[in-house]
Amino acid sequence: MIRTVQRLTENNTQHHLSQKDIKKMSRLLIKNHKQINIDVLKQYEIKKEDLATGVICPNCGNLPMKRAMRHWICLTCSNKNADAHIKAIYDYALLINPQIKNEELRSFLHLNSSTSMYKILRAMDLKPNGSRKAATYTIPLPK
Repeated sequence: MIRTVQRLTENNTQHHLSQKDIKKMSRLLIKNHKQINIDVLKQYEIKKEDLATGVICPNCGNLPMKRAMRHWICLTCSNKNADAHIKAIYDYALLINPQIKNEELRSFLHLNSSTSMYKILRAMDLKPNGSRKAATYTIPLPK
């Protein structure tokens, strides 16, 4: 595959677009870019209850990890990680909904403490919309 790309690159050295046209096209692409929001669960006929939930260990891939003393600890390989929850939170946003309540995310991450969840959300610089139990957080979709 790499050889094919190299051969095509070597054989096709002629440029068909000027620098000005390339810049114009890139500005147009950026200006007209729209985020696609596909309901993945609906598209693939997956029930929310069928999803494997929890924080996945970045070392061995097992789940769920357990939260202890501001770290996630893998029950299989004993790996400790402070930020393992971030990928799981983005997965929730992409699969289920970017709008989340503390209680829903705690359930998804298998976390008992609402205070710990609040601190995690604040550390990700997610501000609550609403107050107390009614507060929802908007998870920005990763680029």
